[in-house]
Amino acid sequence: MKIKHLSLIFSMMILIGCNDNNPSKIPLNKNDAFLALFPKCEMNSNIRFLPNKEPAKLSGTIWLNFQNYSETTMSFPSDLNLKIFVYNSTDSEQWVPIINNIKYLSKPLVLEPKSSGIESIASTSIKPILTKLPQTIRVSITTNANTECYGAFIDMEVVP
Repeated sequence: MKIKHLSLIFSMMILIGCNDNNPSKIPLNKNDAFLALFPKCEMNSNIRFLPNKEPAKLSGTIWLNFQNYSETTMSFPSDLNLKIFVYNSTDSEQWVPIINNIKYLSKPLVLEPKSSGIESIASTSIKPILTKLPQTIRVSITTNANTECYGAFIDMEVVP
């Protein structure tokens, strides 16, 4: 009985200490912080990046392949809404966007579903501007289809 009472008091103290009406102090893990950048966007389910077989080298263009696993055709803008991030774990513990030094053509991309039998894999390239190496980056793409947001992301280590 005494242990239950102490446990209850301890739990209440934790709740009171955490509830200071400041949502920015709620600790998020790295993935939750990333997904918060894309609210209402379903990531890595209908669209997925395919794993790279070799490490990404900053000395050249980095190629990425992705596939449509949904049952519907997906249409992307020419730049795929592509974004590149690095995680700042020292200061802000946030995902920080970095510059992609690639200019994309103005032609949109239509990606058929994998089940259609038509090639449903597409490629894109990136050339991130990084200040230190090696560095882990996270690349994301998003599109809106049937009023829903779909996207994918992949982490990769970039080496000199």
